[in-house]
Amino acid sequence: MHSSVKPYLEEVLGKQYRLDHGPGLIAMEKGTEGGTLHGGGIERPNFSEAYFFKYGRIYTGLTVIEYMLADEGPGDGGLAIIPGSHKANLPCPSSMKRYEQYQNLVLEVNAKAGDAVIFTETLTHGTLPWKGSHQRRALLYKFSPGFQAYSAGAHQITYPDYIEDMSPEQRAVMEAPHIRH
Repeated sequence: MHSSVKPYLEEVLGKQYRLDHGPGLIAMEKGTEGGTLHGGGIERPNFSEAYFFKYGRIYTGLTVIEYMLADEGPGDGGLAIIPGSHKANLPCPSSMKRYEQYQNLVLEVNAKAGDAVIFTETLTHGTLPWKGSHQRRALLYKFSPGFQAYSAGAHQITYPDYIEDMSPEQRAVMEAPHIRH
């Protein structure tokens, strides 16, 4: 875990967050179509993707960190969000999710290689067609509060050998969901 993102994860997920799944690599060549926007603050079938704000604190389930491995500048396409959509009580129109209407409400996220973009999975997000002259590359890691899971995940009773090289703090992030005392 990069030390610069740890405080943000602790703020929204609690001090005992865990890696739910990832990494996932996104690579797009010039001309690659975008993906349908998804997410949004509609009612979820379970708490794993919830978002709410109560008593001055954010509570959220699945939280994404997208590490940019290449620059994403104005007009390039790539990561897109609908600001504030994680608080929505109505579903996003299908034509907006497909980027056919209301494009003025969809924000193209611009970031430099090495930046981390953090957002709740309940935020409506996706990718716009890639127009950049270089390959778009990003890594996605998805985290949950320590007591819950979104993904069936790769967490096992026996851990892979590489966990032996991890610090106790790093190992804690790799654990299956449970209440830690």
